Amino acid sequence: MKFYSVFFFTCFLFLVSCTNPDETTEEITLFDPVDGVELIKTDVHDFFVSLGVPSKGLKKALLYLQENNSEVDNQDYLTLVDFSKHSGERRMFILDLVNREMESLHVAHGKNTDPKHTGMAKYFSNVNNSLKSSLGVYLTAERYYGKNGLSMRLDGKEATNSNARRRAIVVHGAKYVSPKNSKQGRSYGCPAVQSNKISSLIERTENGSILYAFK
Repeated sequence: MKFYSVFFFTCFLFLVSCTNPDETTEEITLFDPVDGVELIKTDVHDFFVSLGVPSKGLKKALLYLQENNSEVDNQDYLTLVDFSKHSGERRMFILDLVNREMESLHVAHGKNTDPKHTGMAKYFSNVNNSLKSSLGVYLTAERYYGKNGLSMRLDGKEATNSNARRRAIVVHGAKYVSPKNSKQGRSYGCPAVQSNKISSLIERTENGSILYAFK
């Protein structure tokens, strides 16, 4: 019995020593949960709700800011995307928390989030190549120029969107998004906005502000 114990222990040490440290899975630091926490800045919430900003999404976003303050580098702006609304409506809300101003924009959802192209977001995913939008809290990151021109990377901070960077889910401009459309075109999962708004949006919200997509 002693021989077998020594044998299996030796095998275990061999396997551990052969493990390649470069093959470890990339760790993503997610935001802390906010269940049961009371919102401190209720005046900010109430003011923007009076402007037509959805209370449900705004409250959670403000709670995340409150509870994860040190993780949010750009606290001047906060962006909400309300996927419960039809794509023909303005459902992206860019909030200036310093000057208490709000701008609302049209925004696209993923092709397979709305496979019948009804204009309503129905299905969501965090899986690569799903062509679906992802719900949850993001932190905006760096700007870059890609196939869609000026764009802004996003880092998902919840289990529902943690693959955002690997999936290349970014904010970019698109010709298929316009206030004139009865319903917007569909993206590959990115929250795309009209082309003439992307520069201003990124200028304000890049480098660490909260973007919260919800339904």
